[in-house]
Amino acid sequence: MAVHGVRWVDYARDQRNDLPAAVRAALDIALRRIVEDPRRHGTYSKRDDQWTATFGDGLGLALYTIEDRWITITVLRVTWLNG
Repeated sequence: MAVHGVRWVDYARDQRNDLPAAVRAALDIALRRIVEDPRRHGTYSKRDDQWTATFGDGLGLALYTIEDRWITITVLRVTWLNG
């Protein structure tokens, strides 16, 4: 399976940039897994037609779509719960 590229919508990029460095590192680790096999490392919502994956011991959530035609995932949102 090909490794997927990553695109960021502006809002998600801003959310990522606002995360503390340690949280961004946890997100980066999760994204490395996701791009290798985005369906295996996420949960699909048919209703929303998007995928979710947790990171940082479950305190973070990334929402993304998969574009097979372009072998790309698009990150839509990144959320971190200050636990």
